[in-house]
Amino acid sequence: MLNEHITPTQQTLLRRSVNYHFECDIDSKCRERRFVNARMTFSYIMKKRGYGLSSIGKLLNKNHATIIHYLKNIEWYMKTDSEFRGKFNNVYEDCYLDDESVHLLDEDALIKEVFSLRKENKILYSQVESLKKEQARSKRDEQRFGTIFETIQNRTHPGSEDEVLSKLNIMYNGLYN
Repeated sequence: MLNEHITPTQQTLLRRSVNYHFECDIDSKCRERRFVNARMTFSYIMKKRGYGLSSIGKLLNKNHATIIHYLKNIEWYMKTDSEFRGKFNNVYEDCYLDDESVHLLDEDALIKEVFSLRKENKILYSQVESLKKEQARSKRDEQRFGTIFETIQNRTHPGSEDEVLSKLNIMYNGLYN
């Protein structure tokens, strides 16, 4: 039974993403490791999306037993093969984190996206620079007042903060009047 939790467009997107990240064609009959890993990734994500074993097998021109084998072994490959894990994670992020995947955008939309991201990058860079300046000011203040604060913190007993504040105000009022 086929549970359609993934649209044909999403299915095509998943195929493109797998083919792109694994640098192969999952419809090929090739049995090289990268092709098998690509089909394993495709099968796993399709299974998570609600497809049955036979349905996944039909999409890949494979027997349902092959899909069972893929699903049984994927966890082991994820633990032992860092290259596979990286490619799998890239495909997974493409399929689950993107609201609008770049694989579906035309050239004009990609150009607009690039300019939009450049603008956003400039804004973020500006914010980072501002935060760096603020951090530098905080460090200067910490160097300037750090020992005073530490002394007050160490010598002020719990519950006597108001009394210490009052004495500090009296002291500073006397110094600068």
